[in-house]
Amino acid sequence: MVKDVDINGHIYKFSDNIRLNDKQRASFNKLSERTFSLNFENWYKSGYWKDRYVPHVLIDNGNIVANVSANIMEFSNNKKYIQLGTVMTDNLYRNKGLCSGLIKYVIEKYKDYDGIYLFANDTVLD
Repeated sequence: MVKDVDINGHIYKFSDNIRLNDKQRASFNKLSERTFSLNFENWYKSGYWKDRYVPHVLIDNGNIVANVSANIMEFSNNKKYIQLGTVMTDNLYRNKGLCSGLIKYVIEKYKDYDGIYLFANDTVLD
């Protein structure tokens, strides 16, 4: 799904379906490289990036500027959990509430799951 969203008077494109879009996936990889020194392209090309890893992104001027990914996990006891990951914002877009808004969206989207959790380092506890 791609739609326009207004955040503090600025219109961004929102998408939760970038995996098969080469341009958006490349932009996602550039942001993840700058943020975490990670690139998911080999993971994608090797067939490991499936529909259980769902980036939720904001796009500005064709570039992904913020992301919160949902890792969908189903256990043998029929419990379903979401692990939030790859939470990142381009340096030029920080402190605008972009990831906060994306996290709220993901929590609402997966509210019927058995739990949602985030592994985080000490700098993002607040």
